[in-house]
Amino acid sequence: MESFLKHVIEQMNVRVNLSCQVEEDRFVVSLSGQDVARVIGRHGQTLNALQLLAQGVLNRCTDRPLHVVIDAEGYRKRREETLVRLAKNMAKKAIQTGQDISLEPMSAWERKVIHTALSDDERIQTFSAGAEPYRHVVISLK
Repeated sequence: MESFLKHVIEQMNVRVNLSCQVEEDRFVVSLSGQDVARVIGRHGQTLNALQLLAQGVLNRCTDRPLHVVIDAEGYRKRREETLVRLAKNMAKKAIQTGQDISLEPMSAWERKVIHTALSDDERIQTFSAGAEPYRHVVISLK
């Protein structure tokens, strides 16, 4: 798996350091280096695509069920914090205006972060709408 990822990243013509480790049921890849932003891409799209490719390769190479997680210098944690702030702000707006708020299209992981961030608020509800790749979260009053 590590050699596959190194080859793909090399073909992207970016210079990053790669470290891999297995943690319980996850194959965790950490990327760092001067070109790491190019591997992340806009809103993590390139990083997500790389993770999806790696998951497909790993599924074919092992009988053990492992979930691939690729992160680049803490990007996923920072993105999660940004999404939680967005969710809370948009929930306030929905409550103030009484109107549904539709967010931009997001990956399944990003939508899950939004749903989870607002799951304890009894005044609002969230649901996903649309079809991939335009699937998005809608925040509405209960």
